[in-house]
Order: sequence, then structure tokens, then C-alpha cells
Amino acid sequence: MPVLLALALSVAAQVPAPVDAPKAKPSVELPESRFALNFTPLTLIAASLWVEGDLHLARGVSTFVNVGGGFLRQFGWDAGLRYYTSGAHLVGFYIDLRYSGFALPEFALWMHGPGVQLGYSWKLKGFSLAVAAGITTFFQLNRGDPNATFLGQAPIESDFLVLAGVGRPGGDHRLVMPPLRVAIGPWF
Repeated sequence: MPVLLALALSVAAQVPAPVDAPKAKPSVELPESRFALNFTPLTLIAASLWVEGDLHLARGVSTFVNVGGGFLRQFGWDAGLRYYTSGAHLVGFYIDLRYSGFALPEFALWMHGPGVQLGYSWKLKGFSLAVAAGITTFFQLNRGDPNATFLGQAPIESDFLVLAGVGRPGGDHRLVMPPLRVAIGPWF
């Protein structure tokens, strides 16, 4: 028996003492947000500036409006509802249903139509960041002046486009555009 006790003590002496793990910092719960004011930097590619207001209505549902215009005399807007699957405003996966418009007022070219986007949003201390992709279907409201130009070219009639204004719907059908959304801004 004394031999077993001596053996146990020698093995115990060889096992290193446990190192205290660093204490985890307590997570800080961010307060509920009611409103976000977003800037969408991808619109700078189209030489325009867009600003979005996102108002939280109830349990992960918000309404939003964004407007923008540019140096090429274009104007556009979106408005709709956004649903965050987490139930919290500006947190996690979301889907939004929107109605969009685009115009070259100088040439009386107006397009409008419905869209949908799927995205993800992060609410950080003081600001939020969101990314999304979707699809918008534009219908022609007014064909505009046949001499209309955008980026030095007449808009082409097309069924698919990447940049509004470069194309326009044909006389009797719609035009599909795959918009990307990156939004960043403060929340309140």
C-alpha cells in the first residue's frame, strides 16, 4: 500500500498544474435600434450617391427608403419592407421586398418595377454593415427622348443589364437587373 501511495504521489508531481484560462470578457448587449441611416458605396461606381433610411417597425420588420442621384444627371429610388429572420433590427439574415425607380429626367426616360434582395447585416457598436444580392424587374414608364444618352451612349434595348441607364426595356417587355447592396452607416 505505501508503494502505491508513493507511486501516485510521484505521478501527480509530474502532471503540470492547470493553467488558469484567460477570463472571457462579458459580452455587451447592444441596445435595440430604431433607425439606421446608410450610405451605399457601390453606387459610386455609377457616379452617383445614395442614402437610405431604415425604420424599425416591430420584431425584425422595418421599412426603408433610399434615394440617389448622380453626376450623369440620373435619379433613382427604392422603397420597401425588410424582414430580419433573427427578429432583431439590423441583425442577421434578411429579405427585403422593394419597388424601385430609375430616371434620366433630362431625356424623359423613366423605368420602375418590383424587386427582392437576400442579405446579411451586422449591428456593431455605433454602426451597421449589410451586404445583399437580388433581382429587380424594370418596366418602362416613359421611353424618353430617342436621343437620350448615358455615359455618352444611347441606352440599348435589352432584357438584362448590370447598370441602370445603360439599358432600357424594349417597348413591350421588361428588363431584369441583378443589384448588389453594400450599406454602412450609424444606427440610433
